[in-house]
Amino acid sequence: MTVETSGKTLVITDSMNPIYIGKMEGITGSSKLAGEGNKVVIRRIVDSNTVGNINVTTSEGTNITLKADGSTLRLNKGKVAKGNNSQNIAISRKIISDQEMTVENEVVKETKVIKNIVSPVHFDSGKSEIKGDYIEKLDEALRGLKGKENVRIAVIGYTDSQPLSEALKKKYKDNNELSEERAQQVADYLAKQLNLSSDSMEVEGRGESDPVVPNVPSYGEQTRPNRRTEIEIRYDEIVESNKPVGSKTIIKGYMEEITIKNLGLQEEGIPGVRLITPEGQIIETDQYGRYHIPRIENIPEMGRNVIIKVDAITLPKGSRFTTENPRVKWVTPYLINDFNFGVQYNEDKMFR
Repeated sequence: MTVETSGKTLVITDSMNPIYIGKMEGITGSSKLAGEGNKVVIRRIVDSNTVGNINVTTSEGTNITLKADGSTLRLNKGKVAKGNNSQNIAISRKIISDQEMTVENEVVKETKVIKNIVSPVHFDSGKSEIKGDYIEKLDEALRGLKGKENVRIAVIGYTDSQPLSEALKKKYKDNNELSEERAQQVADYLAKQLNLSSDSMEVEGRGESDPVVPNVPSYGEQTRPNRRTEIEIRYDEIVESNKPVGSKTIIKGYMEEITIKNLGLQEEGIPGVRLITPEGQIIETDQYGRYHIPRIENIPEMGRNVIIKVDAITLPKGSRFTTENPRVKWVTPYLINDFNFGVQYNEDKMFR
């Protein structure tokens, strides 16, 4: 199966026969610019050590075989065989696992906090017994807490600022003790209903501190809201986060991913060409058609014109210049300068 995606060809195959890609995009017609093609082959294989050959043919006339052992055989013909052009084809391959993965997410415990599960429990003046209507409210709220993990309860008792009567002074030292007794009554009831140990309970009496309404001398119903206990419940809840902590991988086979890029024709220089300067310097291009003049004498700080000429006799037969020869350029000291000459023989050439 072949799929075109984003200008690239994706070939998917199960065959272990040599892959024939066919002609890839590149230079066409009279165009002088190298085109670019890109193909990816995905091939399913059973054994990661078993891979086949890859055969590639380009429109410019390059045939390439990438062998299973990693070696490459290249044959240039057609347009590429004319002159010194070479086809720039890049082929890479890698083996990847065709695998199936299951992921286990992290299980964590979060602490939930509930304050005043019911409205504060209020008491009659000087009393520490829970009134019947509040017991019903507590029972209803506690039904949702059964089965919760690591339940902890804090109960805080308060009073108004009314002084203790002579009778109450025989039972409590001050309002702090009265408020603590009220908190203890509520805590004992909650512990019994939820089957909690004393270690899970925290009881505190704060007396007449933190009033919710002003304490006034008349007391009675006006200060009743201050005679209260407040309840805070904490418990742990197990939740599953999105953070993976482990995975199990099943290898179903392997995939061979082969990427083939046609980067077009690569222009090469002509080796063995002589160049001459008026000063008598003679330079010859190397095997890649490059040349280098390390130093030119008598160049002032402001610079001057420099002339370099190609000896046409040393060019291939039938060549013609596509640039001027000789070439004149303004050269200044301490800067690198390029003198490029263009020559055409069957195909355009640029060398340095």
